[in-house]
Amino acid sequence: ALEAIDEEAALSIVVTFKPNNDYEDWTTKVLKNQKLTRPEDPKKLGHKFLGWFADKELTKEFDFDKAIEEETVLYAKWEELTYTVRFILNNGEDDLQTEVKYANTVEKPEDPHRKDFEFKGWYEDKELTKEFDFTKPIEANTDVYAKWEEILEYEITFDPNNGEATWTEKVREGKKVNKPADPIKANHTFIAWRFNGEDYNFD
Repeated sequence: ALEAIDEEAALSIVVTFKPNNDYEDWTTKVLKNQKLTRPEDPKKLGHKFLGWFADKELTKEFDFDKAIEEETVLYAKWEELTYTVRFILNNGEDDLQTEVKYANTVEKPEDPHRKDFEFKGWYEDKELTKEFDFTKPIEANTDVYAKWEEILEYEITFDPNNGEATWTEKVREGKKVNKPADPIKANHTFIAWRFNGEDYNFD
């Protein structure tokens, strides 16, 4: 019996695409000595597509202008994306920058310093209303802002009331006053330090 031969099928060559992106491989057929049509670039979260390569080692980029002569396997090559995290110090010093790979977390830097201010943490917005979460994966270029609170100091004047000179101590707002040594006055016993007519409680 005679059988019909599909000439086109006999001359077609299978090309396999391996996207290397958690999606299944796919195939297409090309007539021998014809060029392969470049497919739409595949996608991979957190990666940049670098092209189709003719070897598993991804060293030889495939030439789509070259005619197909035999069964071919093409491999997608990817580059992992990295993002810049910029720490804006708000203290007159240069910002800090670091590179972080996609979906990784950024390491918390050492606390910065600013004269007459207390560092209050890192924030994700310029308005300094939302504290930055260092456990959250980085998925884009990110700015992080230092928050500061001005240190208020008060002068405390001590008068020993014994003929000796007064002296002053500076104390930050919210901090306790350190109790000085009891002053000495001849023929007198020191009772207490007084403020506004009452014994002052250093605790």
